[in-house]
Amino acid sequence: WFLDFTDIVDTIPAGHEKVIYIDGLPGPTAQRIQEIVQKAPGAVWYVVGEPNRRAGYGASDIVTQIHDLYLEIKTADPTAKITSPSILNWEFTCNGCSGFQKGSEWLDEFRTAYANQYGEEPPIDIWAIDIYPLDWLKLPTVDHQLVIDQVDGLRQYLDAVGQQDKPIWITEIGLHWGYDAML
Repeated sequence: WFLDFTDIVDTIPAGHEKVIYIDGLPGPTAQRIQEIVQKAPGAVWYVVGEPNRRAGYGASDIVTQIHDLYLEIKTADPTAKITSPSILNWEFTCNGCSGFQKGSEWLDEFRTAYANQYGEEPPIDIWAIDIYPLDWLKLPTVDHQLVIDQVDGLRQYLDAVGQQDKPIWITEIGLHWGYDAML
């Protein structure tokens, strides 16, 4: 599997599978989804990265667009797998920056908004998380335990809400070793 943060499927090397990335909403048109499905049936669709740190991507603001996009993808390809929007971290946000909404809060709001509007859990096949130990006050940012704790927190939450059979994919992980402007 590989991810290049695009939905371009023309150059997938033989023997490899590409994660289809959808950066913004409302997402690709029905025609574009059909084109992708014809070239990459059964693909994993990674829908929206880090909504908990992006303006205009509050959980209740995007639940209808997410629902419609999921329905369009699954209608075009019932074998497709769809990720949740990838939250940035679980409980930890950032030390030394303006921060962002906790992933745990965003995800809980998303599930609640979806259930209130559609009467069921979101149709997620894979739960996604991006993890970074963003601590600009303690360089380098290499706190591996903080990273592990983010995944553990998401797993415990999912297990507690009946999503124990769904996998978690770490869609981004990074450690910031050096940043000259901070020295």
